[in-house]
Amino acid sequence: MMVKLAILKFGKIDEDFLGEILGVVEECYSRFKDFQPSLVDFYVFEKASVMEAFILNEKKNLNILTSNFEESFFAAHDAWYGIPRIIVCIEKMKNLPKIVVIGGLRHEVAHTILHGSPEYYLFNFK
Repeated sequence: MMVKLAILKFGKIDEDFLGEILGVVEECYSRFKDFQPSLVDFYVFEKASVMEAFILNEKKNLNILTSNFEESFFAAHDAWYGIPRIIVCIEKMKNLPKIVVIGGLRHEVAHTILHGSPEYYLFNFK
């Protein structure tokens, strides 16, 4: 069974470019048939400023304390709501070499497979 990508777009998204992105993501998941999640939220942002504000707002609302590294990269991953999520920014991707974009997308797919649920964000202090 192939992973279901629930795509949510923020801004004007070039559908051809989105198709290329999704092709990389789907090809990567196809290599992990036995380990892929059944559902992944896939958020696509036109502008970096909107993506960064969105992530900061999510962290504030959920009281999440992490570095702001994900805001500087073109893609990010989390599973704060129980469903793995990949967030990408078209503006940040457009000027990068294609191999960097492919590698970054594969990196985020791997995160959804390796630790795509909230339990990986909890620390038990004894």
